[in-house]
Amino acid sequence: MKPNILVSSKKSTNGRYVIGTRGKAFHADEVVACSIVALLHFEEAIEIVRSENPSDFLGADLVIGIGGGPYDYHTLKEKKTRKNFTTPSSLSSSLNGVPYASSGLIWKQFGNDLLNQLSQTLYHKDLNKLALKLCFDRMDERVMQKVDAEEHGIYTALHTFSYIPSFCPVYPSNVSMEEAFLEALSVSMSILKHQIVQLLSHYKGYES
Repeated sequence: MKPNILVSSKKSTNGRYVIGTRGKAFHADEVVACSIVALLHFEEAIEIVRSENPSDFLGADLVIGIGGGPYDYHTLKEKKTRKNFTTPSSLSSSLNGVPYASSGLIWKQFGNDLLNQLSQTLYHKDLNKLALKLCFDRMDERVMQKVDAEEHGIYTALHTFSYIPSFCPVYPSNVSMEEAFLEALSVSMSILKHQIVQLLSHYKGYES
């Protein structure tokens, strides 16, 4: 079953679950963030509205990386970093304080829901508390921290989703930015799901 996802530059009125996010050239953090939400709402029709003008996605179910809301790290007034942020040279610790960008904020809010949803699909049960925490922390450490750190300019090494900007069309191209975003999103959703499935397989038997 393929996801039913429309990417547009202005919100339509067709009853889809609507995600608003930044327009123009896209970065790994918002594509990964949208991938998390799209996987969580996989069985629903989804519209992702990409625009620099928040009025274009007024009334969206979720807004990521723009608009000044709880998932816009640019304007977030509360503490935006993971614990003990010291601009680390190594990202090996899950408590190294990497500042949040879109992917980390969305994973923090919805990661556990997605983990349990996929666990229910595969094993017909939720993860126990220990397995859930281990899977959540490992995904944050291996994936979200690196994507977020790259967005903040403190991590330049290659990571799982480093390829995402390469989907942005360059001149001359007949591919629109919306079409390119959808292609990058589809690949990212598949990779993200497979990474989670691998973790679930490893940690599902851990007892709390």
